Amino acid sequence: MKFPVEDLRVLQRECLDILSAEQINALDALIYWFEAIDGLFDQAKATAERLEQLASANASTPERAKVGEDLLRRFEEAETNLAMLLTLADCYIDGNPRGVLEYKYLRAQRRRGIG
Repeated sequence: MKFPVEDLRVLQRECLDILSAEQINALDALIYWFEAIDGLFDQAKATAERLEQLASANASTPERAKVGEDLLRRFEEAETNLAMLLTLADCYIDGNPRGVLEYKYLRAQRRRGIG
Protein backbone atom coordinates (compact mmCIF):
# COMPACT_ATOMS: atom_id res chain seq x y z
CA MET A 1 0.00 0.00 0.00
CA LYS A 2 1.44 3.34 -1.04
CA PHE A 3 1.34 6.58 0.87
CA PRO A 4 -1.62 8.78 -0.19
CA VAL A 5 0.66 11.41 -1.74
CA GLU A 6 -1.91 12.96 -4.06
CA ASP A 7 -4.46 13.29 -1.24
CA LEU A 8 -1.82 14.99 0.89
CA ARG A 9 -0.97 17.42 -1.89
CA VAL A 10 -4.65 18.31 -2.28
CA LEU A 11 -4.97 18.92 1.46
CA GLN A 12 -1.79 20.96 1.45
CA ARG A 13 -3.10 23.18 -1.37
CA GLU A 14 -6.38 23.65 0.50
CA CYS A 15 -4.44 24.85 3.57
CA LEU A 16 -1.94 27.15 1.88
CA ASP A 17 -3.54 30.26 3.35
CA ILE A 18 -3.29 29.02 6.94
CA LEU A 19 0.13 27.35 6.83
CA SER A 20 3.40 29.19 7.21
CA ALA A 21 6.04 28.93 4.50
CA GLU A 22 8.05 26.74 6.87
CA GLN A 23 5.11 24.38 7.38
CA ILE A 24 4.53 24.16 3.63
CA ASN A 25 8.20 23.41 2.99
CA ALA A 26 8.22 20.80 5.76
CA LEU A 27 5.16 19.13 4.23
CA ASP A 28 6.92 19.12 0.87
CA ALA A 29 9.86 17.37 2.54
CA LEU A 30 7.59 14.78 4.13
CA ILE A 31 5.86 14.14 0.81
CA TYR A 32 9.27 13.72 -0.80
CA TRP A 33 10.10 10.99 1.77
CA PHE A 34 6.73 9.32 1.17
CA GLU A 35 7.45 9.13 -2.55
CA ALA A 36 11.02 7.96 -2.01
CA ILE A 37 9.89 5.17 0.32
CA ASP A 38 7.17 4.13 -2.10
CA GLY A 39 9.88 3.90 -4.75
CA LEU A 40 12.01 1.70 -2.51
CA PHE A 41 9.10 -0.67 -1.94
CA ASP A 42 8.39 -0.72 -5.68
CA GLN A 43 12.00 -1.77 -6.25
CA ALA A 44 11.72 -4.42 -3.54
CA LYS A 45 8.55 -5.77 -5.12
CA ALA A 46 10.24 -6.01 -8.53
CA THR A 47 13.22 -7.75 -6.92
CA ALA A 48 10.93 -10.21 -5.12
CA GLU A 49 9.18 -10.96 -8.39
CA ARG A 50 12.55 -11.58 -10.01
CA LEU A 51 13.47 -13.95 -7.19
CA GLU A 52 10.20 -15.81 -7.67
CA GLN A 53 10.91 -16.13 -11.40
CA LEU A 54 14.36 -17.50 -10.68
CA ALA A 55 12.93 -20.07 -8.27
CA SER A 56 10.31 -21.13 -10.83
CA ALA A 57 13.03 -21.47 -13.47
CA ASN A 58 15.20 -23.56 -11.12
CA ALA A 59 17.99 -21.03 -11.33
CA SER A 60 21.21 -21.79 -9.51
CA THR A 61 21.39 -21.23 -5.78
CA PRO A 62 24.15 -18.59 -6.11
CA GLU A 63 22.05 -16.66 -8.63
CA ARG A 64 18.98 -16.77 -6.37
CA ALA A 65 21.11 -15.89 -3.33
CA LYS A 66 22.44 -12.80 -5.09
CA VAL A 67 18.91 -11.57 -5.86
CA GLY A 68 17.83 -12.50 -2.31
CA GLU A 69 20.66 -10.40 -0.88
CA ASP A 70 19.58 -7.51 -3.10
CA LEU A 71 16.03 -7.89 -1.79
CA LEU A 72 17.24 -7.79 1.82
CA ARG A 73 19.34 -4.70 1.07
CA ARG A 74 16.30 -2.95 -0.41
CA PHE A 75 14.22 -3.76 2.67
CA GLU A 76 16.99 -2.52 4.96
CA GLU A 77 17.14 0.73 3.00
CA ALA A 78 13.36 1.08 3.24
CA GLU A 79 13.50 0.40 6.99
CA THR A 80 16.15 3.10 7.46
CA ASN A 81 14.09 5.58 5.48
CA LEU A 82 10.90 4.71 7.38
CA ALA A 83 12.71 5.39 10.66
CA MET A 84 13.84 8.75 9.30
CA LEU A 85 10.30 9.53 8.16
CA LEU A 86 8.93 8.75 11.63
CA THR A 87 11.43 11.16 13.17
CA LEU A 88 10.49 13.84 10.65
CA ALA A 89 6.77 13.27 11.18
CA ASP A 90 7.25 13.54 14.95
CA CYS A 91 8.97 16.90 14.45
CA TYR A 92 6.06 18.17 12.40
CA ILE A 93 3.42 16.82 14.78
CA ASP A 94 5.27 18.35 17.73
CA GLY A 95 4.91 21.76 16.08
CA ASN A 96 8.48 21.87 14.85
CA PRO A 97 8.39 22.10 11.04
CA ARG A 98 11.85 23.64 11.13
CA GLY A 99 13.06 20.36 12.64
CA VAL A 100 11.92 18.60 9.47
CA LEU A 101 13.86 21.04 7.33
CA GLU A 102 16.96 20.94 9.54
CA TYR A 103 16.91 17.20 10.25
CA LYS A 104 19.80 16.37 7.98
CA TYR A 105 21.90 19.09 9.58
CA LEU A 106 20.97 18.02 13.12
CA ARG A 107 21.61 14.38 12.34
CA ALA A 108 25.08 15.21 11.04
CA GLN A 109 25.80 17.14 14.25
CA ARG A 110 24.70 14.22 16.42
CA ARG A 111 26.95 11.84 14.50
CA ARG A 112 29.86 14.19 15.26
CA GLY A 113 28.80 14.43 18.91
CA ILE A 114 27.76 18.09 18.72
CA GLY A 115 24.36 18.22 20.37
